[in-house]
Amino acid sequence: LIACEGANTGGGRRISITSRDGKIRTLSDGIDGKRFNSPNDLAIAPNGDVYFTDPRYVGDDPRDLDYEGVFRVTPDGKTTI
Repeated sequence: LIACEGANTGGGRRISITSRDGKIRTLSDGIDGKRFNSPNDLAIAPNGDVYFTDPRYVGDDPRDLDYEGVFRVTPDGKTTI
């Protein structure tokens, strides 16, 4: 299971993967040394790339990124906008 962990209610502000045995690991939690604001809406490409948005609709959690965008995480863990 690959999931967007948003913000506003104690979310992890990351993209995570849960294995069949229940172990959770982070695929990506930020870009350029800054954490995502509130990852949401992901899609997985046939080659394994994970695309997701990082909007901020509501909430008081701090914003590390001063922009919203669509991001990609490659199977080797590289994150780009």
